[in-house]
Amino acid sequence: MPRPRHIPSRPASARRPGVAFGHPVAQAAALDDLASHLRTTRIGLYQQQDGEPARGYLAHLAWMLGLGAEVALHTGDDAARSLHSTLRTLVAEVCVRDGYCWRADLAGVLDEAVGHAHRLITRHAAIALTMQPGADWLAVRIRDGLVQASDVAGAEIYAGVRP
Repeated sequence: MPRPRHIPSRPASARRPGVAFGHPVAQAAALDDLASHLRTTRIGLYQQQDGEPARGYLAHLAWMLGLGAEVALHTGDDAARSLHSTLRTLVAEVCVRDGYCWRADLAGVLDEAVGHAHRLITRHAAIALTMQPGADWLAVRIRDGLVQASDVAGAEIYAGVRP
């Protein structure tokens, strides 16, 4: 399994054993869950109250953005840097600096980024499923209130990568 470049992988002991990510039924179930997750996430962007604690919701957003950023980076999609930057802003500014409180001024940018992440994840489902443990790890760190800005790599991951 490729190691996520934006977010570290969870320890092997924390992964679900025996899940056949390459199996078509597992992929179909995951895509169905993802579509439901996307609807909930995008609707929530405009329902969250500015300044209110939103740790669980931020974990959902980071999961989607992190997974999309990993897929984009792995597939060479032009959106890799944009998704990574949005994820980094979400973690460093909203979670760490603002104490996991919602910022309504970011809703439009996040909506666009989450939509693009979803398209990438669905288009490259097999790749996304291999990247999921890293996105899960980041979401748990946010839900538990333990995330740090350093949990999402900086621009150094693009050293040697063409613009």
